[in-house]
Amino acid sequence: MKKAMLTLFTFITIPLFMNNGIAKADGSVDYMLNCPPREFNRCYSEYQANRDSGWQSIKNIYNSMLSGCNRKDVNQCFAHYSSDFQVRQSNGEVINLEQLRQANRQFWRQTGEYRESVYIIRRDVGREYAKVMGIEYVDAIVFDANNSPVPMRIEATFEQTWRRTSNGWKLAYQNNLDSKVSRSRTSPGVPSTGSGIGFDTGAPANFIREAGNGFSRVR
Repeated sequence: MKKAMLTLFTFITIPLFMNNGIAKADGSVDYMLNCPPREFNRCYSEYQANRDSGWQSIKNIYNSMLSGCNRKDVNQCFAHYSSDFQVRQSNGEVINLEQLRQANRQFWRQTGEYRESVYIIRRDVGREYAKVMGIEYVDAIVFDANNSPVPMRIEATFEQTWRRTSNGWKLAYQNNLDSKVSRSRTSPGVPSTGSGIGFDTGAPANFIREAGNGFSRVR
């Protein structure tokens, strides 16, 4: 049986990142473009090892930050954002890290219980950058004009760029593709405890889930 041959065209996506005004490839293609002739298998094995270890580091960071967000701890929630972080909202507005921190503080003051989690759809980890696409879920209890608790769910689809630094991986940029808000007493993900509106206290310790069991390339 012939062994299947991997080629550069196996990689559908070429993630591009701006570095000092110059577009550069990273992730899977970064490894392959810089691979010496006849050493494709070695380069691909190196890429796989870096991909897996790099993603595990980023995944641990996600769980640490989400743990802080769920406790409304603004310092831990944003501990791994780069100082020059920017996020482009789905309406086109671009805000910086301090503006995002302030927005979260304000929203937390308006909520009772709060839970945030992330579902990862695709990811690609390179030497210097990582590209992640996913959905952020926020379930919260807000209060209406009569001060009655009402569940709210926010679902935001995002693309993120992570940058490897001497202090570990940092979230450098986020593009929010769309956002959906539902606000009702039957909002999904916010079950009743029987003594009022609240969350399931048996929620898992990890706040991040992934599509499938294996690696999914950014398309």
